[in-house]
Amino acid sequence: MTTSRDSIKTAVKTCIVELVYRFQKQPYAFLFESDLQAYLYARLCSQLSEPLEVHGSGNPEHTYKTGIVHTEYWRRIDIVCLDPESEQWSRIRTYKGSDVHIYELPILVGIELKYRKMGDIFGFSSCIADLEKLNVHKIQYPVALGFLQNRSYEDTFFSDIPYRRDCIDVMDIDPFGSVHVISPGKVWKINIQISS
Repeated sequence: MTTSRDSIKTAVKTCIVELVYRFQKQPYAFLFESDLQAYLYARLCSQLSEPLEVHGSGNPEHTYKTGIVHTEYWRRIDIVCLDPESEQWSRIRTYKGSDVHIYELPILVGIELKYRKMGDIFGFSSCIADLEKLNVHKIQYPVALGFLQNRSYEDTFFSDIPYRRDCIDVMDIDPFGSVHVISPGKVWKINIQISS
């Protein structure tokens, strides 16, 4: 049985909500962005554990079993969930005698994370750049998440956007197509229109 797009989206949302809850309870359990990425990757792998079969040309395999979830995939997107229902799935491409299409499989969900920890100075514009990157690569369900290790970073993090009034403090996370910023005490959703 193939994992469906809907089940992938549900798993992504569930795992992000779990990460946000854990982060808000213990922000210093996550010292680096890679800690957030590793936690989310592990949770997604446990939810989406069914292997996917990818046809090969025999260079070196005729069939590859891979996972739905990968890190630093394709154009170095932090975390992706592949799209097992895409019609591009059976496309085979070789380079220098080896199958390389397994590194270019169609992506359903692309997740970019930013983490403002002690000593960092970047602001919200970095989250906008992440969402633009996902849209440029035509990711069907883009997710951009910004985490602030301490509530004292909130004002400076948002200082580089003129539309702060459009930041909505939310209780429910619907991560697709917008930017969510998470601090130990709040979650904001910022809807951004990006022209491709």
